[in-house]
Amino acid sequence: VDKFKIEAPDIGQIQKIRIGHNSEKLGSGWYLEKLLIQRHLDDKSDKQKRGFKSGRSLRLSQISATDPSVEEYWFVCQKWFDKSSGDKATVRELLPTDENGNVLSDRNEVAYVAHIFTGNKSNAGTDANVFLTVYGESEDSGERELAHPISKHRNKFEKNQEDIFEIKAASLGKLRKIKIRHDNSNLGAAWYLDRVEIFDPETDQS
Repeated sequence: VDKFKIEAPDIGQIQKIRIGHNSEKLGSGWYLEKLLIQRHLDDKSDKQKRGFKSGRSLRLSQISATDPSVEEYWFVCQKWFDKSSGDKATVRELLPTDENGNVLSDRNEVAYVAHIFTGNKSNAGTDANVFLTVYGESEDSGERELAHPISKHRNKFEKNQEDIFEIKAASLGKLRKIKIRHDNSNLGAAWYLDRVEIFDPETDQS
């Protein structure tokens, strides 16, 4: 068990977390069993001002058995963060659960499907690493590397090619915009992007 202390302004109830690693070193594959965040509340008046009953964020957390001024948020994961196994994801969003893994949030995890169309122009393809962020009504997916398509092309982002990726995130609501970029790495990094289509399974629309 590894423990870390994060000091920051109070963000209120914890609705979700995003956790991952950069997969840069040999042996970077990681199996996360679960994670506990303890939120230390201020004095009683501050708790009441935020609208919490006895300092508790209803449904999303549990009161510490040893300290009633501490909210405990469990995030049961039980998945690999590994580019070479499982779903090959190295970044995940997790919703609050109880210690047994039962989701406490009203939100769902959604598998958005990104269709990336490289244009039909000379040298349109790229060998750079490509990253995508999907923005919803009030939140975003976080930047995700488009490393492992669910389409089966041998090389990604080639001329006149469609590459398809799955991005799992806590529901973003109505989709508003995206940000897509590459890191300009490798020879032939220049890329002609024709368009991007995001399929939202909650609305059954792109």
